[in-house]
Amino acid sequence: MADCLISITAKSITGAALANATITFTRLPGDALTAQDGATIWPASAQVVCDGAGLGSITLKTGDYTYQVSTAAGAVRGRITVPDVVATTLELLLGAAQPPYVTITWAEYQTLVSATAMPAASVAAGLAAVADGVTFLAVSDDGVSIIRRVAGAAVPAFVEL
Repeated sequence: MADCLISITAKSITGAALANATITFTRLPGDALTAQDGATIWPASAQVVCDGAGLGSITLKTGDYTYQVSTAAGAVRGRITVPDVVATTLELLLGAAQPPYVTITWAEYQTLVSATAMPAASVAAGLAAVADGVTFLAVSDDGVSIIRRVAGAAVPAFVEL
């Protein structure tokens, strides 16, 4: 089971950015310890505060969570399941949509590998270092992953053979 980087874009129903929205995630079941990735996971909460544009990110373990979004307009609660993937978006988790991915050709993969002196230390570090549309290699729980930055989020890339 992997750590999953979740990219967040918080907006109101009118499309305005929810500046400084606070999102609190609590692992389920809330009253039990669980074993995962060779460690004991406490059912503690993790929190992220979005920036002025409503953007944020958080890394969570695979599993079920409750969440609470708190803004100046009030609070909403819900439940999500974090999948066993390197990265996703909160929008996808809430919509239960098929996780996105992109494909690259074998030639693009060879060019990427030859141009990469060292993979990014993490998906988050890779995202911070590149612009939208750039494909990069990053160390993850699964080994070395191919990731493309799309609208600030990490989207897995697969090689077409």
